[in-house]
Amino acid sequence: MGADGDLLRSAARTRRRAKLHLCDGRLDQFGAEDREARQAAEHASITHRHRAVATGGAVRWEPSLLFRPSTGGGDRHTRYATEGGPSLTPLDPMTSRRPAAEAASGYDAGAFSHHMTGEQGRLRALEKLWDPFTEHSLRRAGVPAAARCLEVGAGAGSVARMLARICPGGHVTATDIDTRFFAELAAEERVTVLSHDVTQDGFPAGSFEVVHARMVLCHLSCPEQVLAAMSQWLVPGGLLLVEDFDLAPADASPHPVMRRGLHVAEQTLEASQGSDLRLGRRLQALVTDAGFDLGGMAVQPVLIGDGGPADEFWRLSFAQLHEFQARNSSPLAGELDAAMSLIDRPDFTDIGMHAVSVWGRKPGGPLSDPSA
Repeated sequence: MGADGDLLRSAARTRRRAKLHLCDGRLDQFGAEDREARQAAEHASITHRHRAVATGGAVRWEPSLLFRPSTGGGDRHTRYATEGGPSLTPLDPMTSRRPAAEAASGYDAGAFSHHMTGEQGRLRALEKLWDPFTEHSLRRAGVPAAARCLEVGAGAGSVARMLARICPGGHVTATDIDTRFFAELAAEERVTVLSHDVTQDGFPAGSFEVVHARMVLCHLSCPEQVLAAMSQWLVPGGLLLVEDFDLAPADASPHPVMRRGLHVAEQTLEASQGSDLRLGRRLQALVTDAGFDLGGMAVQPVLIGDGGPADEFWRLSFAQLHEFQARNSSPLAGELDAAMSLIDRPDFTDIGMHAVSVWGRKPGGPLSDPSA
């Protein structure tokens, strides 16, 4: 891939070094830059809509009040609680006992940012590709009908809708750093839409019976720390289900053009926003290392070129990555174009990746007993 490929790999190595320093909690040049970015972000106009309503000892979150972080002195975090209900407690990453994870601004400025043209369509294509697999895994894992569910990184909102359907007596809190693509869900009776950065904002301990995140951990610098936080938000015996890609099959592709295109896609996302598209391979270890009792794991090969939903997902993904590369006048955009054109050839079919789903229970409590 020449000089541009070398630059991508160099940038990716720099981001990996930055991740190691941030995960270890060390303040060096990377930590200082991260801190400056966070301090600047404190003055941004970030809106949280939530209302804690206590009903029969349970707490459900409804869209109601408008809170903005302070732009002056004092604590920038806003806390609200009703009588008998816990408060929403955003975490200050610089003072929390957990080392700071990378700011969400890295993803927000990357090739798959919500600001990129076509991102909503790409997310919709991802839903068509992955939703059947997600619903199958949720039902296998066993989601209580009256569960309080947290959907982290809700994207375009389909899994939040799915959880509301699976839990007819429960409540769903759908979160993302940018809620524009599912904001209409706030009008639903049992769904709350919340602007929330999983690396900075927290919930009270024991707020949920179910936490789900799809294609979230792969975009974070320290997924271990986020899983630890999710464990705190769950009740004892609560269910965690996380899903991610494993792009390893691309290495063995018999089609050199697609192999190069997928590798350029991987390196572009790693360099621009720190994404790890092979995290799915170690997802089970991350869940068990976080202290969860493993409930199960499912893996689905994802074909490209068979006319299925993956074709549209990769067409839109390659097009968006091409746009990102073209902004920098990179010749690597041609590699993405070549891979995209291969998808529609009648003699082409390939296994591009694996979709991986892993679920487990927080130890303790009746929900951790499969026979309960």
